[in-house]
Amino acid sequence: MPVKQKILHIIYSGLGGTSAYAFNLIIADKSNIYTHEILFYGIEDIPTAQYEKAKLLAHSVYFIKKTQGIDIKSRKAVLALLKKQTPNVITLHVNSIIVECSLYKQAKLIFVEHQSNQLKTKKEWVWSVIAQLKADFVVSLSRSYNSEIKRYTRLFYQKNKNKIIKTGIDLDVYQSTYPRNNDKLKIGVVSRINNFRDHETLLKAFNSIEGGDLYIAGDGPLKHSLEVKYISKNIHWLGLLSENEVIKLLSELDIFVMASFGETNSIALMQAQASKLPIIACNVKGINNILSSKYCVYVEPENIDDYRTAIKKLLADKNKRQELSEASYNFALQNLSNKDMFKAYSKLIDE
Repeated sequence: MPVKQKILHIIYSGLGGTSAYAFNLIIADKSNIYTHEILFYGIEDIPTAQYEKAKLLAHSVYFIKKTQGIDIKSRKAVLALLKKQTPNVITLHVNSIIVECSLYKQAKLIFVEHQSNQLKTKKEWVWSVIAQLKADFVVSLSRSYNSEIKRYTRLFYQKNKNKIIKTGIDLDVYQSTYPRNNDKLKIGVVSRINNFRDHETLLKAFNSIEGGDLYIAGDGPLKHSLEVKYISKNIHWLGLLSENEVIKLLSELDIFVMASFGETNSIALMQAQASKLPIIACNVKGINNILSSKYCVYVEPENIDDYRTAIKKLLADKNKRQELSEASYNFALQNLSNKDMFKAYSKLIDE
């Protein structure tokens, strides 16, 4: 009997989409074709629910915590772990340790680009260039994102290494019954609360609207200041939710808002689509190159009037909500399956 290939998934230890991405990939391996291990790496501790899920999904789970800035000790620890655990494949979702992972020559290195190109710093672009030179494969999550990578990395771009694999989620766990039949319509947003998100414009717009309740799920550096600034009986700050709690929240919402300045591929947006929710979304890269106006109502970031008009429109128009609900769900069925994502990764692993 052939020995299973061991895949080490290296993901960020704190909040963010890299853990959900890796988890969905592992979940799709229904036949246990590979042995999956997970390494959490980063400056933040691992949220408890995230760590518990990792233990359920993976054969082994490791954590290397780094300090802010350049941390040589933690990088050496990564390389030492690779030499000890001897994975056959590394899926790398943390760009800052691309060099260390590339030094371990015994594993096929698959680097996954997660950061929105328009929000990348110069340092992050350097890592993207290094990935082109050092990784065996570089995965982009959409064709347009890959085109941007090609344009920015120029002569360093390695055509044969670059692959486009759409993000997938486990569609079976989401509620697809719509409408929800709430007495008062529920509007929700699920994301990190940081400078990459447009929560404040949404809050300003919502404060000038009568009707509906706004539910904000997530944590981040701006949560406390916004929570203190925007106090209302109709605004509900839910904090960080577990995956099951997010699924439950989405099953209760009537409208989902994607308030963002840029995305690569938003897991939260995909979850909302799988939950058959009508969507209001910012007209930014990472969203508008994936969704047309057929699938959502677009708003411009930092435009309070746009948000206000969109929210009022959907609150008042039941037929429009139903139309967008069906569009979301059909998009999810056709484009967002983690089974398709797993098949694409299996091809890379077996090349």
